[in-house]
Amino acid sequence: MYLRTLELDAFRSYDHLRLTLPPGLTLFIGDNAAGKSNLLEAIAVLAMTRSPRATTEGEMIGWPAITAATREEPAVARIAGQAERSQGPVQVEIALVARADAQGRPLKSRSGAPLSSKRLRLNGIARRATEIVGQIGAVLFTTLDIEILTGPPSRRRRFLDLLIAQSDRGYARAYSTYDKAVTQRNAVLKHMGAGDATAAELAPWDDVLAHEGGIILAARASAVAALAELAPERHRFLTSGDEAGALRLAYLPALGPPALGLPALGPPTLARGVAPAGDPPDAAAASGLLRDAMAAVRRREVGAGTTLVGPHRDDLSLTIDARPAGAYASRAQQRSVALALRLAEADLLRQRTGEAPILLLDDLFSELDVARREATAAALADTLGASPGTAQLLVTTADARALPDALPGATAGFRIADGRVETDDAL
Repeated sequence: MYLRTLELDAFRSYDHLRLTLPPGLTLFIGDNAAGKSNLLEAIAVLAMTRSPRATTEGEMIGWPAITAATREEPAVARIAGQAERSQGPVQVEIALVARADAQGRPLKSRSGAPLSSKRLRLNGIARRATEIVGQIGAVLFTTLDIEILTGPPSRRRRFLDLLIAQSDRGYARAYSTYDKAVTQRNAVLKHMGAGDATAAELAPWDDVLAHEGGIILAARASAVAALAELAPERHRFLTSGDEAGALRLAYLPALGPPALGLPALGPPTLARGVAPAGDPPDAAAASGLLRDAMAAVRRREVGAGTTLVGPHRDDLSLTIDARPAGAYASRAQQRSVALALRLAEADLLRQRTGEAPILLLDDLFSELDVARREATAAALADTLGASPGTAQLLVTTADARALPDALPGATAGFRIADGRVETDDAL
């Protein structure tokens, strides 16, 4: 798979941009704050229908468009791209429309960015996000990926969710339904605590959470089982086996024991089940486990006024030599693990979809030592070589001369400055 065309209008630093991209390696070169990250972010949004970095979607609407907005012509950011796939081309278009008051002034969120609505089209036809996610497959590597290890559990859940959704659209639908049901169930629990609601009013939401949550739990369990095989191998390659201790992954479902059938580290607790060895469960089995877990903590949930078990509280364990990588690994080791996870993500998407995802590498080599840079470049070159003529790697850098020798020759190059992108024929 590769992205053939990219169009941006009023997207962050880009007023208007039209690019044609070939398969293979494409370089984007520019100084810091030139707009390189914005470009890769736009492509990631086409793949995932959401930004991997924005707190609110309104942040992506360019400031000139916001200041020029009127009631008749609101601020709109547009991202469009056409990708070539083995089953034929696909076109995705996403528009972010700033919401405005009666005078046409943008309504602002607490961050100061405008509130916005999102419109999506697949091959020119309006579609829901759950029908578009994964139509264009992509994996984004950034220097912030280290937060998968060091950040809160929500960061690791997001990593899993975006990965799974690109290869399983039913997962995205299940998660959307589950997320809304948790909000409604929490409201009923608060009313129960105040004596204004009964258990009968909670039962319908228990059913929704058990059904949709079972789908989510089973999908995460399956994904982590696959990553637990792929990521350690990638990690060994990146480090040449020089780092002490093996990388291990384990799914930590937020259930009371018994939990899901996966290898895991650490003892089980009431609040978090630890999965014993075995095959991942199917959705029906996971649904039953979640239903039992909700029943076991019902009294505590009523007292707390919130749902205490379920996928929204899951975590992913990442350890090196049985120690949590986020707390005990060095910065260099953490970066190696984060890279291994992203490479394993690309491997898994290719296994599940039959297509090599577009690889987006955002100025990552500048953060690596020489050995890791060369190993990472070699791994990326192997990925491109496995799908000649169709695989695509888009790399940003401030200095092309600093790129590792193991990277293959570039098929295209662009210079970026002040929101402008120009072809560089010298690359």
